[in-house]
Amino acid sequence: MLKLLMSLVGSSVCSAGVSNIPNLADAQGPGVEARCGARWNPNLDVETREATILFSATGDKWNGNCANTRYEGRWNQVSGDAPTTSTGADGVWHTMDSEVMVGYDTTAPGHNPIGSFTFELRLVSNPAVILTDAFTMNANEASA
Repeated sequence: MLKLLMSLVGSSVCSAGVSNIPNLADAQGPGVEARCGARWNPNLDVETREATILFSATGDKWNGNCANTRYEGRWNQVSGDAPTTSTGADGVWHTMDSEVMVGYDTTAPGHNPIGSFTFELRLVSNPAVILTDAFTMNANEASA
């Protein structure tokens, strides 16, 4: 009976999954848009993109074991150029039934945005951060 009670109590505790976003870079030739980005999706996937508009899953899952609406996520810029694509503003918490995303899309030759970022995860019911992932991005569109 005690084992059953312990398993029921343990299963109600929400935990974080795993997120290991690599440093991202896209170096393109003259006139070719450079892209890189990272996101946590509501479907629990950790995803990245380099040199493409499409995101692909890294294999990590940011969510531990509870409904995504019980989590909040945010991106933070640590240094560098402002992102050109993002979910909301720097440092704003979002319920994880929507994505948390940040990235660079260059639009002008010679533009080389570089920055370092973190993603953070917490429970809606508790302000303590339970998962942090740090990474850099560099989208270099070479001059013509």
